[in-house]
Amino acid sequence: MPFGPWPVTFRRTRGGVSQSKRWALLFACLVTRAIHLEVIEELSSSSFINAWRRFIALRGPVRQVRSDRGTNFVGQLRIFR
Repeated sequence: MPFGPWPVTFRRTRGGVSQSKRWALLFACLVTRAIHLEVIEELSSSSFINAWRRFIALRGPVRQVRSDRGTNFVGQLRIFR
């Protein structure tokens, strides 16, 4: 479940401020109610796949996934199968 965007300030200089948008991807365990957040740079399938791989590397394999039908999630369905 991605949510955001939030403006993130990278650096402040005398000439101005460099900002970019970031989103948070929320993973929630339906059994233990544990929460895991991943920060992603854009709402694309490749960003989601990279965040998913980081999540699996930290937390281990997942038996079942429930998600909404967002286009960025539908694009990566073949990886789950």
